[in-house]
Amino acid sequence: MKYTKGPWRYALKKLFRPPPGQYILVGREGPYQPIVAHVLKQIGSAENQPEAEGNALLISKAPAMYEALKKIKKSTDVVLDRASVSDGELFLANDIFSIATSALEGL
Repeated sequence: MKYTKGPWRYALKKLFRPPPGQYILVGREGPYQPIVAHVLKQIGSAENQPEAEGNALLISKAPAMYEALKKIKKSTDVVLDRASVSDGELFLANDIFSIATSALEGL
């Protein structure tokens, strides 16, 4: 899968092009880096600004979460291949493997 490699950052910017307003831009830090998301800072009312900031933060963590899920899947795959694991370890590893595989599905 191709995507803009992390780490991603987010920053508040005021945009004047339509629709004008304050946005939280998510993308790579530095000049001429791609922006991967524009999150409108004011969703409905000022009360929702923390929600917009939370959305931007969650989006900015996507590359790190993706890499972590791949490592979890790989690690639990190794545990599942070992013959000397206990039933409890096997159950836990299988559960974690299933969750990571499901989260990575379609990526």
